[in-house]
Amino acid sequence: MLQALFQSWDICNRPVLVRADLNVPICNNTITSDFKLKAFEPTLQALIKQEAFIIIATHMSTEANSGALLSTQLLIPWFIRNGYPVSYVPDLPSARPDSNKRIILLENLRSFPGEQEGSVEFARALAQLSSYYINDAFGVLHRSDASVVAAPALFDVNRRSRGLLVDKELRILTPIKVAPKHPYLCMVGGGKPATKLPLIFDFLSLVDTMVILPGLSNTYGAALQQPIGNSSIDTQLKAACLKTVYNAQHTLILPIDYQVASKAISGTTRMSDVSDVRRDDIIVSIGPKTIALLQAPITHAHTIVLNGLPGFAAFEHTQLATKALLTSVTQSTAYTILCGSDSIASAEKYHFLSQFTYVSTGGGATLAYLAGKTLPGLQYI
Repeated sequence: MLQALFQSWDICNRPVLVRADLNVPICNNTITSDFKLKAFEPTLQALIKQEAFIIIATHMSTEANSGALLSTQLLIPWFIRNGYPVSYVPDLPSARPDSNKRIILLENLRSFPGEQEGSVEFARALAQLSSYYINDAFGVLHRSDASVVAAPALFDVNRRSRGLLVDKELRILTPIKVAPKHPYLCMVGGGKPATKLPLIFDFLSLVDTMVILPGLSNTYGAALQQPIGNSSIDTQLKAACLKTVYNAQHTLILPIDYQVASKAISGTTRMSDVSDVRRDDIIVSIGPKTIALLQAPITHAHTIVLNGLPGFAAFEHTQLATKALLTSVTQSTAYTILCGSDSIASAEKYHFLSQFTYVSTGGGATLAYLAGKTLPGLQYI
């Protein structure tokens, strides 16, 4: 695989398209964690030193309440505040940097038709903006989006490169992928069950213990005919959950109790054994019995991968188990890896981030890479 070839390029006053992953958590139009932005800085600073014209392309998620796509305009104040004169552009025809506009930031890639479908036509439109391509978006290398796969394929091999962040991620994660120290513990929760569940199945043959946390565990509970109240589940994945359970033997741990809220996440909560979840309950986190159950595998582990913390970051009263779990993991003697934007934001909020051995900008991409999956975005960089 190619390394960060771009540092040897002669790109003074030449346009360079940089696919970054700046999909940071945002609440009320405010960035709640700038970890990914900081992780992108080494590549950005290297390109500035090379005096390149820089076109930054990234995706953003949807706004929590409305479901509308977030705009990259929300990132501009961070860039300006940190000394980067970045200009926002709403469309591709406007994405022409010059001596007065050396760094530009494209609008959210997912607002363009064809990005998530891997459209070659859209990839060609992106490629026409620049002479060179860099992918520094480790967190999306597991996807086949147009900007990740089709676009770099349009550049000559000597004019496409990975960025410094991707180099760092691969350098640190590869030894864990190839030869993790055992006992190996993986804990996965949060959303996106359709993405994570196949990876969990792959991990079963690699780890000594797999722990399923909310909200992923909700779908497992439903598959096992446990009461899950009004908790969110993916009804299409029940069979896949059962397949995981039946193939896991003694390596799979599911919660034995929950913190549940009645009718609304913002409401009063109580602790409930798995069998006692009521019809109107919403599972918000794990309970003290599950925390106690996890102490032994955490204490004995030599490698721990954690993705998808329990609880809801916007509701402080659901974060007790989050803090307890972070405390246990960071106090262990294991090599600890934290991954996933929401998990990073929570760990940062409670000052645990620096206590992990490594914090990866990827979520699904990190899990996929450690599980031995081929990352589509790596083939051209």
